Amino acid sequence: MTHSLPVFRLTPLRDQQREAVLKAFSQLLGVRPVEFEDRNAHRAGEELDPWSFLLTTPIGLGVELASPSGGQSFASGQALTLSYRKLPDGRDAFQSPPHRQQLEQLAQRVRALSVEDTRAASEVLALWRSFEETDDYMFVQVRRGVNGIVRLGFRCNQNCGFCWQGRDWPDPPIGLVRTWLDEMAAQGIERVSISGGEPTLYKDLAVTIAHARGLGMAVALQTNAIRMAKPAYLDTLVEAGLNSAFVSFHSADPEVSDIMTRAPRTHGSTVAGIENLLRAGVEVQINCVVEERNYQRLAHHASMVVERFVRPFPDHPVEHVEYSHPAMSHDPSFFEQMLVPLDLVKPHLVAAVRALEEADVQVTAIGTCGFPPCLLADVPEALLWLDPEIQNEMDRAGKFYAKACGGCSVRGRCLGLRREYVDRFGDRGILPFA
Repeated sequence: MTHSLPVFRLTPLRDQQREAVLKAFSQLLGVRPVEFEDRNAHRAGEELDPWSFLLTTPIGLGVELASPSGGQSFASGQALTLSYRKLPDGRDAFQSPPHRQQLEQLAQRVRALSVEDTRAASEVLALWRSFEETDDYMFVQVRRGVNGIVRLGFRCNQNCGFCWQGRDWPDPPIGLVRTWLDEMAAQGIERVSISGGEPTLYKDLAVTIAHARGLGMAVALQTNAIRMAKPAYLDTLVEAGLNSAFVSFHSADPEVSDIMTRAPRTHGSTVAGIENLLRAGVEVQINCVVEERNYQRLAHHASMVVERFVRPFPDHPVEHVEYSHPAMSHDPSFFEQMLVPLDLVKPHLVAAVRALEEADVQVTAIGTCGFPPCLLADVPEALLWLDPEIQNEMDRAGKFYAKACGGCSVRGRCLGLRREYVDRFGDRGILPFA
């Protein structure tokens, strides 16, 4: 049984946009619809009409808006055409007096509209459509009642093939980001992670950090640290109140990093950025996604962390490294190339974990973003036994138990495997605990 965690109420982005769309239609047509449907969503591969919407009015009249095309319609103007549907009981809407009256009013309005009259509504509808591939949880989350995540957008100066994000997804309004921070603080959130994409690409990052710190929350940054290679830029974030950074550092080898991040010559900047963060007194954790291109060099990765980010900074070293198992990426073709059977990953992951723990670096390789515990059975001190009482839907999202997991004695304390892994490799690499 999962524990009932507190319910946090954050202003929903899509609900705000939906309200804006309803208001735009109301101003355009003089009637506020109770429902609308973007018919472009059902026309993949066809030429899309920016005005292809089905609206339902408060009296149950269904009308379709479209751009003028020369085809038949109930009413046509310079900017729009209007058609109507039968009533839910099958009657012709024009034969029902109240529906006929509303149709005639709408037709009169459509015939009178110029292209300029529709421009403001067109912008609102275009904004609505730009968010079609996103959902609120992609922008803002609350984890375990004390940690929040806010994404400023999805632009990035790297292009990691294993990333789940689309680079052309839109940014949330910065005003709404601040509203989310206000709401988190008011509901007792103690720590917020500001993420992206790459959050350092956003000009409002420093003021966003300062806003969160002013609300009493600790602030972490999820970043590739490329821009931290410039001390002057880092200084602005430290002055704003940055507490910690969770840095993506996937390989000790520049060539491997270039392939994984699809961003040549950025490896050196990330290394310099991590060192600058440590010099500035910012707590640094490192994240390494394990896939086909780097799994055989995980021990080398761990060695570099120790030699570059731990020993040279005895007073303020990197104290935590996380090894992550990739989920389905935004680029499915790339995803097929990067999954590695767990039995091949195991010896390299175990070697890396041992090297880091010998240097007193804490390692997380199990959990929401990690591997099943059986992969680290040879390193019992690194095992993470999850408490079933605090697991929730976000922890289990995309996870699945393989057939071999059925007899495992710790199944209740394991989240399972990525479903994509099970679909491809089945039980391979799974060694249930007795």
